[in-house]
Order: sequence, then C-alpha cells, then structure tokens
Amino acid sequence: MDLAHAGNGHRKGTYVIVASREKQYELAWRVEWPRLIFEPTEHLTKLSEQDRLQLFNGILASYRKSFEVEEAFKVSAIALTDDGDYFIAHNLRAEYDSPVNPFRRACAEDNLIRAIHHTKGEKVKIETLYMMGGRTEANGDAPPCLPCGMCTDALCKASRRDAQVVTFPASDGTVPIKLNLDAHSLSDVKAGETWQTHMPHLNIDYELTLSAAGRDVSKRALQSVESGKLKLTKANGLEEDASVTDINAFMVKKLVSAYRARKPTGSGLHNVEKVRCAVVRTADGALHYGMDMIGPDERSMPFAEQTAAVRSDELMKPITEMWVMEFDPYDIARGVLHTSPKWALETVYKRKMKESEAQPVVDSIKIHYIPFNSGKIQEQRLNELMRNYDMEDIFTSQYKGNKGYRGYGGNGGGDGRVH
Repeated sequence: MDLAHAGNGHRKGTYVIVASREKQYELAWRVEWPRLIFEPTEHLTKLSEQDRLQLFNGILASYRKSFEVEEAFKVSAIALTDDGDYFIAHNLRAEYDSPVNPFRRACAEDNLIRAIHHTKGEKVKIETLYMMGGRTEANGDAPPCLPCGMCTDALCKASRRDAQVVTFPASDGTVPIKLNLDAHSLSDVKAGETWQTHMPHLNIDYELTLSAAGRDVSKRALQSVESGKLKLTKANGLEEDASVTDINAFMVKKLVSAYRARKPTGSGLHNVEKVRCAVVRTADGALHYGMDMIGPDERSMPFAEQTAAVRSDELMKPITEMWVMEFDPYDIARGVLHTSPKWALETVYKRKMKESEAQPVVDSIKIHYIPFNSGKIQEQRLNELMRNYDMEDIFTSQYKGNKGYRGYGGNGGGDGRVH
C-alpha cells in the first residue's frame, strides 16, 4: 500500500490499491472544499476495511497540515453522507460568521454539519464520521479525540441512528493503525490507538423509556398539574443534609412553579414546552441547583446542569453527585425521559477538571434521573423509579483535557478549549 502525497500538507493525492502481485489500482483524491472528491469513484469499492482506514488516516493527516489555525490543537474531519458524498472540514480558533461561508465555525464537526446542510439540506444524514485531532507536534504518541459535547449533540441529530465514528490519533498519516473496537469510553483508548465506535454509543440512553410504574406516576402528576389540583410541598431550600426525597420535592416545586408562571391565561398553547431542573452536591455536602426552559422565547438559556455547576464553582469543591428532572407534557405522554445533553455534561466534566491540586480528585460523578412526580413519593419508591448512572456511562467521549490526556489539548493544552 502506498499513499502518495499524504501527510505532506497537500490537499490532493493518490492512493495505490494493491489487489495482487500483478494487479493494482490508483485512486486519486482532492479537496474542493467542502467536498472530498475521489476519482475514479468505483475504485473505492475495491478497498478493504484496513485500506479504507489507511486512506482516510492519510487524508486527514495531510489536510490537517494544509491549514493554519491560531492554536496548537488541530482537528480535521470527514463525513460520508447516506447518499454517497464525502465532505471535509477543519476547526478554527474562534466562532465567527462569514458572509461568504456561513457554515465556518470553531469545530470541525460543526463545520461539516453546516456544510452538508448548506449544500444538500437537513434530510441528508451522516453515515460515517472520520476524524483526527491533537497537538500539532503529536505523531501517533497521543490518544485520539472525539467531538465536544455540543458537537456530539448536533451530530446525533445530523447522523443516521447507526452512524459509525472512527477517530485517529494525530499523526503524519504514516503511523500504523492500531484499531480498538472494544473501548467503552475514551479513557479506555491508549495513546496511538484508533477508536472505532458508533454514534449511539457516544449518546448512550439519551431517551429513556420509563417503566410502567414510572409512566403511571408521571402521568398522574401531569394530570394534577394540568387540573390545578397538585399541591406543592413546603420545601423552600436545599439543606446540606437533604435526603433524596427532599431533593425530589424541591425539584418538583421548582418545575411546577416555573411552568405555572409561564402558562398563559385562558385557552391556547403554553409558551414553554419543557422545564428542567438539576441539583448537584459537592464534596463538602453543599447542594446547588440550576434550571432551564425551552420555549419560543427561551431557547438560549444555559442547561440546568451548566447553571448548577457554575453556582458550585465559587467554592471550587468537586462535584460528586447530580439529580436531574424535567417537566415535559409531550414526553410524559410518550412515557420517556431524556438524559442530559452532552454539552451540559461536558460543562460538568470541565468543572471536575478545574479542581485545584489541594482538592481530592473525584473519579466519577453519580447522576440520577428522576421521572416527574407529585413530589410526595417515599424514598424507597423513589429509588425504584430513578435511573442511576456514572458520568462515564452516558458521556463516553468525556472531556479532552482529562487526566491522562494533559498536554494534548483541552485543559492540559494551555487554552482550556476542547478543540
């Protein structure tokens, strides 16, 4: 196998496919941004899976060298769409809008999505995502990176449900590929390994199906809210010794109060579609909460998890546990509950990494998702209804600046950015 011109900073090259000792094919590629063009296209079908990985590894490495960004962490990404086209993009330092290229943003993945939507519309979905990112001086000696939380959320909407994700460690494109198919999270991927996974794994259990008991509890509580018969508890605040029932009652009160405050008088649609509340506990036992609302006039609010994390930031104490509840009449009727957006979890993860050296490092954060209820459920029953996770269970890509990755971007990269 030979990948001519790859890894030398060019935007075109030729890949030699060796079929046998007597027979070989040449596959030419070039970048006509935002598209990646192959000629002849039929030679793509002659690639083995290993050849395909080697090809995209070389193209990504070459493309990374062909552009300049005002930072040391460079990311390039290729998307294969479900109609057979290839798109390519890279990251920039700061977000900005360009009148010429309105889809040029900070992250390579965001650039890809915007380019695809701008060119083909939102009905076309990503089938496979290939990416390479890391420090400019890295050459296969660092772990690979994954999309940030915001891009993970966006990619899940822009991709097929079974979309594949392949992330290569930053290199010059000539480093042998060591494929890891078994890693659960980025922490399980060693330096120099290529991780192949799929989009649902990066967005694990985003929509939870409630048990029959959970659906019944939520629907009864919704009926009480809509009829005005639900009487809120007298819980006014969050004390350090608050039990899970106290936290549950507090969140129900906050959600219902916020929903009622934004419900218009008379008939008609509510001007808020969903209300969410998150409570975090820090290592010193203190509790902090945050809320967010989604509606026609309130789509730019920070997520509840982000607000709660920021409120706990002043004391610089590690977050050890988090509870989340949402009030969404549509989802309650469907019997589902959403976990946290990955952008929100990334904020909490960054918050964990900001712990000072004097503070003990928390290896994981416990997250509990509670179905909406009346706020009067006993602890044993509440524990049966809750869905419990470790942070790494539902945020497998984690944060690129976590321990073991320092020096290759994110917090350890010097500028605190993810890409």
